[in-house]
This record gives sequence, structure tokens and C-alpha cells, in this order.
Amino acid sequence: MVDSTNDVRIVGVITVTVLLLISLAGMEWESKTQILFFLVLLVSFANYFVGTVIPPSIEKQAFGIFGYRGDIFVENLTPNWRGPQGSFFQMFAIFFPAAIGILSGANISGDLKVLHLMRKTERKTKVNRGKVRTEFSFYRTLQQLSQRVP
Repeated sequence: MVDSTNDVRIVGVITVTVLLLISLAGMEWESKTQILFFLVLLVSFANYFVGTVIPPSIEKQAFGIFGYRGDIFVENLTPNWRGPQGSFFQMFAIFFPAAIGILSGANISGDLKVLHLMRKTERKTKVNRGKVRTEFSFYRTLQQLSQRVP
């Protein structure tokens, strides 16, 4: 890997292409691949938490990685975006896709067995109400967070 910018682009194009093929394959196949994606996420979370417990070396401390420390935790409790490298919109760009992922999970909630027992009109109403409530709570949370930005 020579150029980090193009490496990110290549990985992004491959990822989006694979996700497009999965969605084009149909809902049944997509539901089956979700189990695989969930397992990948579990492994990545486990990898992250194991990595945080390992004490940082001197080289990592030179880059600002100190592990778990109470004084750093207290300092990071309040937002402190400074300079051209940190802004509310950059933080929003990180948070927004994560919330949208939760909302897209609501779109496949029609696959739940309980909803299959309901009439078709009742099923649509339940899913739509859940989506609206999820979106409302997301935007309400976003509104509250934006009021706290200095």
C-alpha cells in the first residue's frame, strides 16, 4: 500500500460494491448475511477491548496513547473542539452514519415473526410508527447535543 488516500478509496469502492451486490440479491439473502456481519462486528469489538487493556508501550505513549487513566477520562467528558481540525460538523459526520445504520435496521423489521402474524395493513402501521419514533428520538437527541456546542 503506497498511497493512503487511494487505498481508502479502493477499500471503499470494494465495500460499497459488495454491499450493493448483497442488497440486489434480495431480502432473504441479505438477512442471512447479517449474521455474518454481526459476527464480524463482535470479533472487532472484542479485538478493540482486548487492545485497550494491553498497556501502551513507550512508542505509543509518544503518539499520545496512554491507556486508561482517570485524569484523561475526566478531561474528555466535555466537548473541546479546537482549531481547524475539530468542529461540530466533523463530529456529526462520525455520529450520523452510526445513527442511520440503526434506522436502516428498522427497515428490515418486517422480517420479524411477530409481524408476520399480523394483517398486512396493521404490519405497515407498526413498522412506520417505529421508524417515525426512532427518527424523532434521533433528531431530538441531535437537537439537545447541538445546543451544548460552544
